[in-house]
Amino acid sequence: MLIYLLFFITGILGTVLLIIIYSSKNKSIYLSRSLIIIITIATIRFLIIGSIPYFPDIPIKNAAHSFQFLWVIIIPFFYIYISDLVSVQRPLHRELKHFIIPFLLSLINLLNQLITLKYQFTYNLIYIIGILLLGLYYLFIGFKLIKTKIWNRHSEIKSLQLHNIRMNYWSFYALLCSLLLLTRLIIMLYNNSHQVSSINNFREVWVSSIVWIFFFIQLIITPEILYGYHYMNLMIEEKMKNNIILDKIWIKKSLQKITNIKDLKLTEKINPCLDSYIHRIEEISFYGKYFRNSEKSIEDLAKELNIPASHIFYLFKYHSKESFTDFKKIVRIEDAVELCSSGFLQKNTLDALATEVGFTSYSSFFTSFKSILGVSPQEYFENLKMLKN
Repeated sequence: MLIYLLFFITGILGTVLLIIIYSSKNKSIYLSRSLIIIITIATIRFLIIGSIPYFPDIPIKNAAHSFQFLWVIIIPFFYIYISDLVSVQRPLHRELKHFIIPFLLSLINLLNQLITLKYQFTYNLIYIIGILLLGLYYLFIGFKLIKTKIWNRHSEIKSLQLHNIRMNYWSFYALLCSLLLLTRLIIMLYNNSHQVSSINNFREVWVSSIVWIFFFIQLIITPEILYGYHYMNLMIEEKMKNNIILDKIWIKKSLQKITNIKDLKLTEKINPCLDSYIHRIEEISFYGKYFRNSEKSIEDLAKELNIPASHIFYLFKYHSKESFTDFKKIVRIEDAVELCSSGFLQKNTLDALATEVGFTSYSSFFTSFKSILGVSPQEYFENLKMLKN
């Protein structure tokens, strides 16, 4: 009886989490739809299992068993959720490729229920191996995505450092939960194939119940991780408003009247993220030294930041006094000044400085430097040297 109470508590926690999610309408655009589906499936299943002792005359156990095939769908949904954490969400219909194999495995499972005992072992074996390979594949590509886009993300800004620590911890925990739940699923399927009592199987669900309880509690006590990097960037916006480096070039409210239909649609998506986008662009430009590579384009920047290129084009079109090309020049000149303040020219030439900060030639460096700072590089650094002395 206590085991079923544990299941019911798990379902209640999931229900509380769903209430929190649906009551936060202003944040819903940042929330992964995949995560909502995962939480909903798990919540309903645990509520059903937890209700078994209280409704002995109703075949609830059969209903609970019918949810088993949904775990096959959850496997790719976990990967899509991790992807949503670090990039702008794609419509779910564009993710249909991830559900082809789960659909085929579900068909195999259905056939397994219809065929004679003679072939059931073979179908069971194919089904279990298929689930195992599918799970391991998505765990692997999920791990690669987390390692590249979350664990390797660094920042010089303290508030972003805290943000990254939270996301590192959460992504590791989500990956661990996925591994534990996959292991539990394989054990359950193995027991079913060897005709182990379904009662034992239900009792063993307590393992996954504990995993889900911690999963739900973590989301309830730290709601900002529900929304990944997108909403968390907005949360730190107030702390960083005065930390925009090139505050003179950014325009919070566009001076141009937007008449283009495509741009009008983008406005609704970009306005809530505007400050976040500016901070992220400045962070990678000034702290990440991204434009020291002379070949980096606006598309490369968008890909690196996991922001649609159309959003970056829009930003420089309506919210910047400078073009993207001129922005790169400004960043590189600022970089050059910072390097020289640190003693770069004591052991290097101006040519080397131009190459270091990303200019393809000294002449383009000279022209950009003079147009931005009003003096030639030689004059500027001579004055800087005199001030230090």
